[in-house]
Amino acid sequence: MSNWTWEQQKKSRGKTTCSKLHSTDFKDRQEVEFFKGQPVGPTRRLVSDLSQVLGTIVRNPGFVTLLNTSWCGVPSKLKEDMWVNINKKFILPFGSKEWVMKKLCEAWKNTRVK
Repeated sequence: MSNWTWEQQKKSRGKTTCSKLHSTDFKDRQEVEFFKGQPVGPTRRLVSDLSQVLGTIVRNPGFVTLLNTSWCGVPSKLKEDMWVNINKKFILPFGSKEWVMKKLCEAWKNTRVK
């Protein structure tokens, strides 16, 4: 039997802020390739960075406030602003918009459930 206490619990990092990604310049953005509606690369790291940026954007109170009780209630203008903001960080094909909006919805739900 272990004598585990709260003081011994490993500290977690918490939510990411993606400060390096958000501070990138427009000319430094990288292209994300999609295959059958899913991001595939060119590297796993780039796909991971895209997912992390989506999570930080949806947690940004400048886009979605706590007054929005459902993703359907978020105005289309704000969703379009999020799409534009993501395109400032990555080069995305226009056909990827459906996937991006779906992932934004999932990220929004994950932040509200907890």
